[in-house]
Amino acid sequence: MGATRQQGLASAAAFPWRLDVEAARIEFLQVDEGFIREATFLDQRALRDVRLPSAIVDASSLPVELSAAGVVRRPLAWLFHIGHCGSTLLSQVLDGLPGVLGLREPQCLLALASFWSELDQPLSRVARGAWQQQLETCLTLLGRGFHAEQRIVIKPTSHCSSMAERLIGPEDRAVFLRIELVDYLAALLRDPALRHQAWLNALPRLADWQQWTGDAHALRLHGLTSARAIALSWEVEHRRVQRIQKQCDQPVHWLDFAEWLRDPEAQTLRLATWLGLQASPADVSAVLRGADLQRYSKDHSQRFDNTIRRRELDQSIAQHRAEVEDALAWHRDVLLSI
Repeated sequence: MGATRQQGLASAAAFPWRLDVEAARIEFLQVDEGFIREATFLDQRALRDVRLPSAIVDASSLPVELSAAGVVRRPLAWLFHIGHCGSTLLSQVLDGLPGVLGLREPQCLLALASFWSELDQPLSRVARGAWQQQLETCLTLLGRGFHAEQRIVIKPTSHCSSMAERLIGPEDRAVFLRIELVDYLAALLRDPALRHQAWLNALPRLADWQQWTGDAHALRLHGLTSARAIALSWEVEHRRVQRIQKQCDQPVHWLDFAEWLRDPEAQTLRLATWLGLQASPADVSAVLRGADLQRYSKDHSQRFDNTIRRRELDQSIAQHRAEVEDALAWHRDVLLSI
């Protein structure tokens, strides 16, 4: 490998864009810091109006090449979440703090997550050792910044939570962003596409639930309504964090999005301290003044604030009251009984 390519691997400017896990190949994009910061999500949506130089590399050769370039896995900060709970907005706020670079939903982690549940199974498409090597390579690559002291805060997609215990390194820090179950139901039931996707997304969580409980109550996806599937996903993700804390002796900071909205300055400062970010109260005040908290983080043409959010959630609860009440009762009487 040439010195020029080694030098390129040392910087986040060579960004691991897409990962083909089965073929063990990574597509790198040549990016600048502005591209990363402006991307709401690090997937094809970020390339809608831009074309960037790219190169496809054999992933199996990268560990040696990264070592030769002096690139090692750095401590990371993680923002885990249950989806549709304000994680994009919070990631963008943290991204504005001094010395921080936020990565929102890098595709390579999602690619790895799609293979996680089948590892060691007869129909697994990739061996665990190969998968693990690619994971370590991606974590090493994602941990690079554009500057030597830059702190990387990764917000993976909620689908990656299933492998959260494999993502968090011993020197990493992690946050779990949540909302109350009734609001989670309201957020997803109000849109037909969201409720159907939530039902499909419950499949891997149901597999985890069955493993953890020994198939107690013999829950089956076809027997779950959309609302009950949403309640199951919510419970599984909360228990996952508890398991990580207990089994891996890994502390995770819990943050309720509604609490953050009520006092974003105090909550952001507390969060920055937990994540080991060098942010003063003045830094936090400045970034919150610069952030447009009156606009929806995924679509700035839409207005957003705590009052609008609460009104929309309450309207959804009223509109779908029977489903919400059934799911809450089922969660209390069935899931919490195990």
